[in-house]
Amino acid sequence: MEYFRLVHNHHKKVSYQNKTIQWQPPPNGFFKLNTDHAYDENSKAGGGGGLIRNHNGDWITGYTIYNYTHSSIHMEILAFYNGLRLALNHKLAPLIVEINSQVLSQLLSSNNLAFSHMLMDCRNLLEKLGSPQVGHIFREANAVADKLACYGKGRDP
Repeated sequence: MEYFRLVHNHHKKVSYQNKTIQWQPPPNGFFKLNTDHAYDENSKAGGGGGLIRNHNGDWITGYTIYNYTHSSIHMEILAFYNGLRLALNHKLAPLIVEINSQVLSQLLSSNNLAFSHMLMDCRNLLEKLGSPQVGHIFREANAVADKLACYGKGRDP
């Protein structure tokens, strides 16, 4: 009888909250880098893209890249690396970095041997940029970087 009550509890109400997800500008005086990737497993074609905006949300600079690669995460790291290089080359600091890849976020903070040389290069660039915060965001808040990555891959998003 208790099982029946637990399984068939019709009195439990589930509430949902709608939340608007959108890109947020960095604090005054900061720049924000958003990066993303696009990858086709069948063709191994990948694209990366990103942009840097100021505290007003104004586009400062951006990029797209195209590459044949062996995995989606490899393309994600390439896109991230190119964004960091762009920020360093243009001396855009202080910087906040946002990515929508939880896998990349985890790899950056681990000692995983996969992609270790590429990740070390990314960590070195982050250090040269003053060790900016790298945050995870939802894809919906990373739409411009996503479109640039798709463009870099050579297809419409």
